[in-house]
Amino acid sequence: MDQPTLCLSLLRDLLDHSDQLSRESDNSLLELLRTLESVSRLASLMALTVAAEADRRGVPSQHSCSSLGVFLRRLLRLSPGESAERARMARALTESIDESTGTRYPPVLPATATALRTGELDLGHVRVIARTLAALPLTLPDQVRRDAEAFLTEQASQLDPHQLTAVARTLRTRLDQDGTLREEQDAVEQRELHITRDRRGRTRIRGVLDAEAGAALQTAIHTLASPGPAADGRTDPRGPARRRADALLGLAHHALDGGGLTSGVGERPHLSVTIGFTQLRDVAGTGTLERGDPITAQSVRRIACDAQVIPAVLNATGEPLDIGRASPTVPEPIRRALAVRDGGCAFPGCDRSPSWCNAHHIRHWVEGGDTALRNLVLLCGPHHRAVHHDGWQVRVVHGRAEFVPPRWVDPTRRPRRNAGPHDFSRFDAAS
Repeated sequence: MDQPTLCLSLLRDLLDHSDQLSRESDNSLLELLRTLESVSRLASLMALTVAAEADRRGVPSQHSCSSLGVFLRRLLRLSPGESAERARMARALTESIDESTGTRYPPVLPATATALRTGELDLGHVRVIARTLAALPLTLPDQVRRDAEAFLTEQASQLDPHQLTAVARTLRTRLDQDGTLREEQDAVEQRELHITRDRRGRTRIRGVLDAEAGAALQTAIHTLASPGPAADGRTDPRGPARRRADALLGLAHHALDGGGLTSGVGERPHLSVTIGFTQLRDVAGTGTLERGDPITAQSVRRIACDAQVIPAVLNATGEPLDIGRASPTVPEPIRRALAVRDGGCAFPGCDRSPSWCNAHHIRHWVEGGDTALRNLVLLCGPHHRAVHHDGWQVRVVHGRAEFVPPRWVDPTRRPRRNAGPHDFSRFDAAS
């Protein structure tokens, strides 16, 4: 029996005895899930390797297929999009051979291919990495491109593909200032808002905004959408969608009445933009809107001309240097400094903005912990509960929050952290 057939036989045997899983301990189930996921990922890589070898031999053309993608679609009954993407990944993750000279060339994505062999990455991660690198300018030096791939591969080892996409977007903004600026300008030109009425006389609103406009609208609506006491003094019965609709109506009344817009605690709403001092000075690198969207340094300079924007300037290590000036009714300085340092929920892979977060004491206050920046971290509701109840440990190292996972998440308990401005600083010279 050949090895692939033996592996398939073992998996089928395991499946035939799945009724015995009820006898396994919880820890055994976790270990089995991790092992099977690694097997699945390695099998996917092996399938791509076999596909690349078939392509090298000309097997698709022998079966009247115009490309490897068409061949995979017919052979494996894949959709056109899936088969084409597998063909691209097969070429990117395997070495190629010049048949005329016998010269071997490394994979287009060597770091990704190596990481795949560990079973830590899946094809979803590969899609994000491949698309990001393909979108980078062709003028980038090869070393910068290799560093970018290595950085994304490192991030992929602790993030899921959705979370990795956010990191990749920031990296691309950092490395392709001109291209991203054009996209920002195009997004402004493509803004649209449709207001229609249905048969029952209700108004329907549909539209698309660029990142900057979306962040401004979201900040304004969030100011008015917080739950408030009902007329009878009980908990606000409105759901989030209803509160947002009421907040939009409140904005309309504000514009019509010409009054000042304030939140329930009297704080004037503002659009926060964070950028490193050297990036702002040199018009390089990227800034970050409150909800995590990266924008070019050129756009930050333009936005900073608006008096309603609070610039948050960081030093070279990403720690607060100048938290800016708002109105006389600004939040407490420590809360502002936390928002600048963490950029929102500091939990790895989370993109919740500071307005959705609580300040968590790393060493509990009742146990003698200080209410100081070094002992605080921003966490959204779900991740605040995870730290308190699920065994995650938090520490601040060199001004950055690190999270040590419980053993059921990672038996090695390797520390993790969200990608912040300092992580991308290695690419400043290339932007």
